[in-house]
Amino acid sequence: MKSKLLGASLILAGTLMMSSNPGGAHATGNLRPQAVSTTYGTLDLLLDIYSGSNSSYPTFGPVLNGKMLFRATTATSGSELWITDGTANGTTMLKEIRAGSNGSNPNSMTMFEGKVYFMADNGINGYELWVTDGTANNTVMLKDIRTGSDGSNPGKFTAFGAQLLFSAYDVTNGEELWVTDGTANGTVMLKDIYQGSYGSNPTYLTEYQGKVYFRATDGTNGDELWVTDGTANGTVMLKDIYPGTNNSYPEDFEVFQGKLYFRAENGINGSELWVTDGTANNTVMLKDIYQGSSGSYPGSLTAMGEKLIFRADDGTNGLELWVTDGTPDGTVMLKDIYQGSAGSYPSYLYVIGNTAYFYASDAAAGNEPWKTDGTLSGTTRIADVRIGVNSSFNSCFGSSCNLFFSYGASVVFAADDGINGVEPYITDGTTLGTTLLTDLRPGSSASICGGMLCFYSDATARFVNVGGRLLFAADNGQLGTEIWTLTSLPGAPTTVSAAPSTNSAVVSWVAPSSVLSPITSYTVTSNPGAFTCTTSGLSCSVTGLLSNQDYTFTVTATSAFGTSLPSVASQRVRTLSPQLGSLLASLTAVTDIVSDSSLDPGESVTTLYTGFNANELVLMLMASNPVVIGSANADANGNVAITGIIPSSASAGSHTLALYAPVSGFGAKQSITINSPGSGSASGSGTSSGGSANVDPNTLPATGAGTNPSVLAFMLLIVGLGLMASQRIVAPLVRNHPRRTR
Repeated sequence: MKSKLLGASLILAGTLMMSSNPGGAHATGNLRPQAVSTTYGTLDLLLDIYSGSNSSYPTFGPVLNGKMLFRATTATSGSELWITDGTANGTTMLKEIRAGSNGSNPNSMTMFEGKVYFMADNGINGYELWVTDGTANNTVMLKDIRTGSDGSNPGKFTAFGAQLLFSAYDVTNGEELWVTDGTANGTVMLKDIYQGSYGSNPTYLTEYQGKVYFRATDGTNGDELWVTDGTANGTVMLKDIYPGTNNSYPEDFEVFQGKLYFRAENGINGSELWVTDGTANNTVMLKDIYQGSSGSYPGSLTAMGEKLIFRADDGTNGLELWVTDGTPDGTVMLKDIYQGSAGSYPSYLYVIGNTAYFYASDAAAGNEPWKTDGTLSGTTRIADVRIGVNSSFNSCFGSSCNLFFSYGASVVFAADDGINGVEPYITDGTTLGTTLLTDLRPGSSASICGGMLCFYSDATARFVNVGGRLLFAADNGQLGTEIWTLTSLPGAPTTVSAAPSTNSAVVSWVAPSSVLSPITSYTVTSNPGAFTCTTSGLSCSVTGLLSNQDYTFTVTATSAFGTSLPSVASQRVRTLSPQLGSLLASLTAVTDIVSDSSLDPGESVTTLYTGFNANELVLMLMASNPVVIGSANADANGNVAITGIIPSSASAGSHTLALYAPVSGFGAKQSITINSPGSGSASGSGTSSGGSANVDPNTLPATGAGTNPSVLAFMLLIVGLGLMASQRIVAPLVRNHPRRTR
């Protein structure tokens, strides 16, 4: 099986009908849908912005102070600027910029120095430069660049230090490069590159090493590579790649390992891969991939660690996935995915962690989701979502539209399996882990990218994480295209361990690796007995346990969205008995169990002592509230070396460390001081990186200890604590300790 269905379709609180679709129950009627729980979280409608079956066509913008700005349409206000914190109550129209039903149609929203800049039409000035800090009062037109009602159509915003570069049009200069510092007076044309009214049409603005590189024409040299440092004098053509009035059309810029890579045409080699270090002399073609004048047309340049991946056509294999390390010899085809001359047309490359996700075609499966780690063996199809040669690929329009989105440890995307239409999918990067999240719109019609949603020219990412909720636009066939949310529970804590004491145990764990919303608390539960403790930290003490009882412990994590599944259970431990505590109280106090009695929480300590029976079991305990922290058997001469770990939960102050033989009752105790976490311990103790004592207990004097006793039930008191790679070795003054009379 190449993909599996785990989600359930959303259910309306009205008449239900069952469908043969494996999504489950589907709905008729017009009531608000109920939230549906899936393996990956809860799906719910955020808000029916344009009530009824009409669509608000939300187009997502940036997240500002934990809230996402977006464009949405209503019957009364038209297309306006909205804001959401991911909840229904926190979703409102930020400001009706253009009164009435025509709408201001805000576009090209870009974050810059804690504000969002965009273009909008207030019905008086045309499309002009606007700015917002996320409040209605401070959502204002920054400057009327082209006076009158036509508008300057500002766009291509690029943050650059303390400046925001953009293109804008005025009647005198045409479309040129502008700059703003966030004030009206500081919003000016940077340079009239193409003097006169035609305009240089600057585009592909990309920051690299303190400057911005872009494509523009000055009317003499065609569309060429330009650079600016944010000043008029520092705005110059870097190189006339295609000499004369011809165009080199530099585009698809990507910064990789200290250089800027792009595609350009020099009039000889066709459109090929170029590179620059910011100087004209070192602006060169990296490799003539398709030799001759045809050009390989490299595209989708994407930096991924120590490799730059892209697509190109070498004239033999068609458009395939290529990789470069920045050298001509290291620029090679990564994999011939569609063998032969047809080409796999890899597209929408998007890096998440150390993996690039993309769509590509092969002869067996059509256009399906793939992934690569930059190696041949690591370039694989994720799943054949639409089984057979037909494709699950669903186009995404707009230069910044992402088909893949990271959500915790998973990746979400939209695909068409040929049965359910285009719907949301989730994957862990494996075939079996690629799952239809839910059939949001029952039947073969698409819920994602339906109607006009696909055709907005400034469409941004389909999926956005707002406060731990995954937001996406979809149409369930009842309410039109609106915003939906996927709310996921926290992952389960890991590496749970327990240190037993008298009628209690201190349980520790590691936080979930995938956290979409802040963890507010953890709850530990014992088995048996269901005794619990709750904390916001990573350890707590479960009290009320029975003595001499075996327990395991599980931990759950809770966030604002709910509680995780329980962790894997801890190792089985046995609580201590009250009798052991009274025996420890009678032990002789000495000063040479440890020579350095100033210790740190979590520190590994090796102690040496003598006077025990030959081969008998000896426990090392924190005796102030007895907890076993190490154990070993004495040697034939009654000497013992025990390594233990001071509990990480040990409070600062005075404690007692004890060595105790449960069968013979022989032992000793010593006062120690636990330092505050992070304060460091007193000096003077030896250390070893080998993980074992540097004093051989066999060299200790014999005491005439007796025969090997039976340890029987006392063996259940042992807590197996391994040696740490680096530990404190405490070699006390060794003396012959006389046996005490019992």
